[in-house]
Amino acid sequence: MMRDYGKRRTSQARPKVRSGGGSLGGLIPRRQALGAGLVALALAVLLAGIWVAWLVRGGAQEMSQQRERHQELVRQNQELGEQRNQLLARERIEMEAAKLGLFPPAPGQLRDL
Repeated sequence: MMRDYGKRRTSQARPKVRSGGGSLGGLIPRRQALGAGLVALALAVLLAGIWVAWLVRGGAQEMSQQRERHQELVRQNQELGEQRNQLLARERIEMEAAKLGLFPPAPGQLRDL
């Protein structure tokens, strides 16, 4: 038997191949989009890491300054405590009172009210 191919349409002879703009049925643009997305994500993570590192470094510097300030205040507090103890010493008070003409009361000078 003979076949007559003249009656067939050429469009039915071969099915059309639909492409998504590239080879492999449109997978390359998807891969490019996925790659671009991953690159953007990696860049965002890198920038966020740099920003966090900058914040941590600034916080560490501030903490160091606060620690130094605290140590200075503790030292100053100790010095002020020593000065207060010297000023409140009984001998010093009696000496300063004597300079002003004040003396402790004699036994007959005290009266009960």
